[in-house]
Amino acid sequence: MKKPSFTALLYRELLLLKKSLLIGSIGALIFILFPVLILLSFRFGNLKLIIPEEAVSGSMTIIKLMPVMSASLFAMLPSETATNDITKPVWDYFRRSTQASALRLSLAKTVISVIGIAISLIISIPLTYIIAYASGTEVTGNDIGLSLLFIAFMSLMSVVFGASIYFFKSVDKGGLVMTGFMFAFVFGFMAPITGELTKMPPGHAMRDAIMETHLNNVISTLAPFTPLMLMGVILIQFALFLFIFKRREK
Repeated sequence: MKKPSFTALLYRELLLLKKSLLIGSIGALIFILFPVLILLSFRFGNLKLIIPEEAVSGSMTIIKLMPVMSASLFAMLPSETATNDITKPVWDYFRRSTQASALRLSLAKTVISVIGIAISLIISIPLTYIIAYASGTEVTGNDIGLSLLFIAFMSLMSVVFGASIYFFKSVDKGGLVMTGFMFAFVFGFMAPITGELTKMPPGHAMRDAIMETHLNNVISTLAPFTPLMLMGVILIQFALFLFIFKRREK
């Protein structure tokens, strides 16, 4: 039997992503436009007249982060192919019947992940400038760095989720592994300032300032390494998927 071309494998991945990409695009558009419109209203519109700036200072950080987080989700969409492979066995039958090699299949999935990262980058960088304009601020290196870090993190979660699904042959177990990784990252991020925060009562004015300072410090430290992080995630994905698919061939 003739083996499928690499182009056919890429088409298969895109076909599996078709529905998720459509739903994700609509959701991202909502979560991008809504915060931007809020920021514009606070700067030029009715919200500026109704709500004093100090009343929403803490929430403003979250409002600014929402669009960037939404744009970075495109980097995680490729993991949806793993879900479809497990929940819809016809796709696994297709892979086996066409004798797609572990190398080609791993490479196809890695290329799709690179496309997802590229989409996130194409959206996130201009969006950073739009958010800055809407909020009346200047774009800083930390703003760009934050976008890149979100994309690197979502890419890593995509790899963890997808690889876990294939390894355990279970979407639920894959979700548990990914959740564990996310909690580990959150714990690692919060650990240096947990002591300071616990000394303050909930709602204390300094809590937001401490969080923002810590976030800026983390971004400043890690941002220069984000290109290497993204390359590392791509290489890790290829190596992990190649190992898993070769293991399944035995």
